[in-house]
Amino acid sequence: ADSLFTRFLGKPRDEARELATLASPVAAAGEDDPPLLVITAEDDAIVPPEVTEHALASLADAPHAHLEQAGVGHGFGVLEEEDPPESSCAMLAYLDAL
Repeated sequence: ADSLFTRFLGKPRDEARELATLASPVAAAGEDDPPLLVITAEDDAIVPPEVTEHALASLADAPHAHLEQAGVGHGFGVLEEEDPPESSCAMLAYLDAL
C-alpha cells in the first residue's frame, strides 16, 4: 500500500494523509454531484472490506450505486484479460441511465 501511495501521491501513506483526502472522490462527493458507481470485488486482496464499508458510508449523502463483483479479485479479471460481463454491463447500464 505504501508503494501505491508513493506512486500516486509522491509520498508514503503516513506523510500523505491530507493529500490523500484531497485526492479522494469519496471525500469530495456530495449531494449536488453527479452519481457515482462504486464497483468492488468480493475477493479483493488489495482493498480490505472495511475500506469499502467506510467509503460507502461516506457516500451516504451523495447519489451513488454499489455493485460487488462476486468471485473476482482486485481488477475484476481485467488484468488477466478476462473482462467479467457483470461489471462491464453494470458500467454501461449506469452510464446509459445518466
